[in-house]
Amino acid sequence: MAIKLTVFSLYKTMSSVRDSNEFILLRTIKPGYPNYNANLERLSEEIEHQKRQLILAAIAQENISPHIMIGQFQGIPVGGDALFADISVEKIPLTYAKSTFGHPWIIIGSFETKEEFYEALAEDRDLSEEAITNSTIKIQAKLIVENDYDLSAIPFHNAEELGQ
Repeated sequence: MAIKLTVFSLYKTMSSVRDSNEFILLRTIKPGYPNYNANLERLSEEIEHQKRQLILAAIAQENISPHIMIGQFQGIPVGGDALFADISVEKIPLTYAKSTFGHPWIIIGSFETKEEFYEALAEDRDLSEEAITNSTIKIQAKLIVENDYDLSAIPFHNAEELGQ
């Protein structure tokens, strides 16, 4: 059984009002599914994709465009407490590094300094081996969570597991 995953998608935006670069981090849930069912795997991926598209469309109506994907992280990030807020947060410190798996995969964490990020990475053997050295970037991002949007137009939008 593939478990449900928390998906963090980092986007760079160009604000038409302030004419400056901004970053948004979308947090969505990708439902779990039985590993033996390729159709449910595709459905799970499609549900998560539709959630992101619906939220990005809603954000675009708030005069933030265009959205350029920087990268995506699936799972539990290092230093993730700030990344699991119940509601969207206007600004959080975010550190990210490119992954050895290539674009769009990144490693993320919410830390005040790059040094704290490196220390947390060192404690996570899998992620530390995946992060590309010297690719780390520190930014401020707006955390946007799916709970703040009406996703009811998407079939199975609130499913945590498919095929049960």
